[in-house]
Amino acid sequence: ITQMNGDTKEMRAGDMVMKDAHGICCSIIYGQDNRSPIAPETSRVLYVAYAPAGVPAEAVEEQLRQIEENIRLFSPETIVEQQHLLRA
Repeated sequence: ITQMNGDTKEMRAGDMVMKDAHGICCSIIYGQDNRSPIAPETSRVLYVAYAPAGVPAEAVEEQLRQIEENIRLFSPETIVEQQHLLRA
């Protein structure tokens, strides 16, 4: 993965990644790639959060609500299209 700062990293065994048609776009260990920074002209984003086992769903949902509130401070027209809480 090429990180946002330009560094290239080899994926570690066991790392969880997300990818699109162009390749890996983020990993748990290294974060976002250099193709996906959010910029003033960005119009669509995917926000992913992870919580350790044992953290109550209500706590995760509350944290996500607070993140949404903070996003609305600089982007009040934000539309949340989906929100899913998945458990491993």
